[in-house]
Amino acid sequence: MIAPPPAALTRLSPREREVLYLFSQGLTSKECAAVCKISPHTVSEYANSIYRKLNVRNRVEAIGVLAAAERTPDRNTQL
Repeated sequence: MIAPPPAALTRLSPREREVLYLFSQGLTSKECAAVCKISPHTVSEYANSIYRKLNVRNRVEAIGVLAAAERTPDRNTQL
């Protein structure tokens, strides 16, 4: 069974979550594009959407939100 995404990340689309995860693994936009089989421009568009939805300014802050969400269990999620 795949666990639901943490509450902070529910605003992101599945592709946005994928791009954010790849960023957290240290991949560049160009490398993310290759993995996702999309253009680097599209990765940039996803990144901008991620930043807007998470109310952050850059990749480092977005990865910080992801890390915090993974450390903090969502009290509303029932297993």
